[in-house]
Amino acid sequence: MEYVGIIGVGNAATVYEWEEYKVIKLFYQGYSKDAVEREFHNAKLKIIVI
Repeated sequence: MEYVGIIGVGNAATVYEWEEYKVIKLFYQGYSKDAVEREFHNAKLKIIVI
C-alpha cells in the first residue's frame, strides 16, 4: 500500500489518497459509530468512475 497525500479535510474526518483510484477516510476520535456507518453506506451509493 502506498500513501499519496491528503485530498480533503472536514469536520468529521480526513480523506487520504491511497494508491491509484483508492481513498481512505479516517474519522476523528469521538465521531459516533452510527454516523460512520451512515457515511459508509452513503459513499457506497455515490461511487463515481472517471
